[in-house]
Amino acid sequence: MHAHATQGELSWSSMPKLAGNEMKRTTISEIYHPVSSHKLHISIPINGPEYFWVDRQRHQVAVGQYMVHLPGQEVLAEAQYARPVDGLCLFLSEETLTEVYTAAKGTNELEIGNSKNLPWHKNQFVLHKYSQGGHKLGKHIECILHTLQLETLHPQVEWDTLFYGVAEALVEQLFAVQTQLDQLPFAKNTTRQALYQRVSNAHGYVLDHFSEPLSLNALAQIACISPYHLLRLYKQIYGMPPHQHILQLRMEKARTMLSAQYSCAEIAFELSFSDRRAFSRVFRKMVGVTPEVWRKGGALLHSNLLHK
Repeated sequence: MHAHATQGELSWSSMPKLAGNEMKRTTISEIYHPVSSHKLHISIPINGPEYFWVDRQRHQVAVGQYMVHLPGQEVLAEAQYARPVDGLCLFLSEETLTEVYTAAKGTNELEIGNSKNLPWHKNQFVLHKYSQGGHKLGKHIECILHTLQLETLHPQVEWDTLFYGVAEALVEQLFAVQTQLDQLPFAKNTTRQALYQRVSNAHGYVLDHFSEPLSLNALAQIACISPYHLLRLYKQIYGMPPHQHILQLRMEKARTMLSAQYSCAEIAFELSFSDRRAFSRVFRKMVGVTPEVWRKGGALLHSNLLHK
């Protein structure tokens, strides 16, 4: 990976390296430069957001999210902070990914042929930004962050198991992206890819701005397609319409804020509800209990009810 900034504004700290896979800790004060790699790598913010330009769109990767950069993908890193921001960069080798992929497909490397047909080379047009809690890969990343916190107490970390676990989850996630592409009802693959990218741009905007007022028309302008087509394609790809996805993300953040003892009025303001009553009404409808009950232990009760 190549990144450039004025000396002292970006620093790398080498961490575990095994079979071409490696992890690096970054500390950034300011950077504005293309970032490229022959390896697939994952950017993971730790204590502040990171910013990238992909396909002329600026994307924020917040704490609790991560972004997958595919080999050869053109990415511009841009950041200027009042105080340094830490992050992780996880690099996976072609050999590890291919080994995991062939095992998952029940094939061998000779049957693959051209490596450019592998999913992490084919889908370079796709924006791969996710919430840590939303995918199997995100769970592995949460485990990595937790493991690093405990490393001084448990220095014998099985890094080979960790790297292979991330590779397996990533390959599974790339399969899911291909499945989403195949669901689009268009004969030409180039048409499916173009529309997927447009809807993916709207999806990325939702992830970054779900707490702000958002309309279907505004998202359609970002995707450069009609509101009707965005509504239909978004549901086909992500399993729910944009409005429902926005509310789901807001409820996830609301639960976090309730645990941190924010008032319902503060949460309603933060998540762009008209008032406390509107927030409470939506929370009860989607979560099954009122915010007050959830804060007092309703979260555990709700979990038990779901598993009965």
